[in-house]
Parts: sequence; structure tokens; C-alpha cells
Amino acid sequence: LLWSEEEWAKLQTMGDNATFVLNGKQQSGGVTDKNITIVVKVTKPATGNSHWLRHFRESILLQQLQQWENEMLSEFGPLFYSHGLPRVFRFVPEWGRCLYPLWISVSPFYSMNLQQFIDQRLNLRTTYKQLVRMSLDIVSGVQLLHNVRVFNEQKKKKKKGGPYHHTDIGPRQFMIDPEMNVLINDFNRGKIQKYHFVSDNSSFLSSFQLAIPCSYCPVNPNPKSYWRSPEEWDNRPLTQSIDVYSTATVLCSLFRVHKPQIYPNTTTLSWNTSMKKMVGQCATVHPFFKLLLISMLKYDSLQRPTINQVMRKLQYFYYHLDKFTNSTSSWTLQEIEDLKLWKPRHSHKYFSYTH
Repeated sequence: LLWSEEEWAKLQTMGDNATFVLNGKQQSGGVTDKNITIVVKVTKPATGNSHWLRHFRESILLQQLQQWENEMLSEFGPLFYSHGLPRVFRFVPEWGRCLYPLWISVSPFYSMNLQQFIDQRLNLRTTYKQLVRMSLDIVSGVQLLHNVRVFNEQKKKKKKGGPYHHTDIGPRQFMIDPEMNVLINDFNRGKIQKYHFVSDNSSFLSSFQLAIPCSYCPVNPNPKSYWRSPEEWDNRPLTQSIDVYSTATVLCSLFRVHKPQIYPNTTTLSWNTSMKKMVGQCATVHPFFKLLLISMLKYDSLQRPTINQVMRKLQYFYYHLDKFTNSTSSWTLQEIEDLKLWKPRHSHKYFSYTH
């Protein structure tokens, strides 16, 4: 980025943060390919500017994720979709200019997020197969975060931490690009999973260190959001399972499942029953998909599947979608909803269907 003296003067008079939306040219190998709209975030690392550390951490994480993405592709193969991560073209630590530092991140501009997509009822005009494909993108972004491992710089082989917890998943955190790929976004509240190590002497031949994941306390003990997991309401220790729960609520929203009710002081049984009823009564979610969502919405975080398990089941559903849906995957969600395709015959039997 080349700043003129006038532009630099404007940056010096701005507040702690500024965001610019610019039109430019995307170049590949020195050849200009196409017009592209980019977002430039400029943040001052000034004293007392809490946003600086958040955006700095977010930009650094995005760079690291793009490096780890190749490792994830080689490890998971076809089970991993690379569309889940937004591109960051360039991240520039600017340290000169009379000790006036700026952190500058450059990323593509996406005109719509998933919440806007749902609010404008565009999901009703989308085919069922495309919505399941978008669901794969949503899960793949979370999967990449949960498979991150942070290593000690001096001892590369010893795991220091990971996975990375997003902790703030909701429809607004997913961007939609012009090709209808869904990309996870907004990592500035995330956490790296810590571990403590204990000696295991159970082996007859040798002892070794067991890595035990450390839970942590909620940042906001009273979250007033449908997307938050029940352990955040109950102020219980948190793990990466909170992202699995929140991902399920995003998928429910995409397929027009009613928003979950908030039960801050509920029991495990009543919570699981209400989630089963909420998802089971929906006419737009296939029974196989319903069982997956219900497992992700369990009250007990230890009973929820990992994000890798979710991805494998969702991949299986996608690859056999025509067989599962009896060749109705090309129908729009509106057509499926009008016909009540997967509505239970009886209100008390959540998985007894007429189709």
C-alpha cells in the first residue's frame, strides 16, 4: 500500500481505528486479472486502545490459518473444504514515520453476511443441495480452527496449545462471497486452548506426559443470545464444544428451524427434550440431519460430537443427498416448506414421517 502525504495526514488525525472500502485490481504473476473490492483496516497500537490487540491478533491468526490450511487439506483430504476461510492478501506492520506505528490488514470485501442472507429470505429461494453445501462451508471454517495446534518455538514437537476456539459464532460471523461460498470471520474474541501436562506411569515400559485440556470461565457470564451454549448461561467451565453448539444454531437458522428458547435454570432432561422437539418438528430438515443437529445441541458438552465428527456425517449426507431426499435436493427450501416434506405425522413423534 502506497500512502500519499495527504492520506498519511488523514490517518494521523483519525481515531483509534479506521476501515476503508476501496476498489482495486487483483494481480497474479504481475498480470491484472479482475477488479476487486477490498477492506483496509488501520488500527493504532495506542495506549488504552483495546481494539488494537484484538485486530492484531485476528490478522496474525488469519495468516497462520492460511499456512495451516494446507496441512488440514493433506490430513483430512476430501473431508475438508477450503472455502471456510476468508483471504487476507497482506498484513503490514508499519513501524517508521516518526514513531507512529500502524497495523494494516487488507482483506476482500464481502457485501453480505449469513444473517443478512437469512433476513432477506434468500435461503427460501436456494436449492436444498446448495444449502447443504453452504452448511459444509460453515462447518469447515470451525473445523479448521479446532484442528489448529500451536507449537513451542524452541521445541517444535511439543504441543503448547490448541485448538483455537472462536467463542462468538453466529450468523453475522459468516460472510458470503459472490460464488456463494460461506467464510468464517471475526476472530478477535477467540482463545487458544491451553493444556496442562501430567505424568502417566501406567505403562509397564515407560512413562509419558498426558496433555489435559484446560477449561476456562465465560467472558460474559450472562450472554443474552440464542447462539450461546447452555454452559455459558450456567457459568460452567467452557471447552471447544461451545463452538459446536453455536454452529448447530447457525445451521438451524439457515434451514428455518425455530430459534431455541433460553432456559438458564433448566435441567438436562428438559433441555434435551426441548431441543429434540424444536428440531424434530421442523419440516425443512431431513431426519438424518435432524439427528445430527440434536446431538450438537445437547445440554452436556461432553455428549456433543466433535467438529470433525460433524463434518464426516455432513459429508456423508451431502454425498448421498439424492438418495436421502428421494431426488428432491434440487427443490428450493420454499417448496420443501410448503409441502411440509419432513413434518412428523404426529406432534409427539418427532421422527415419524409421511414422506
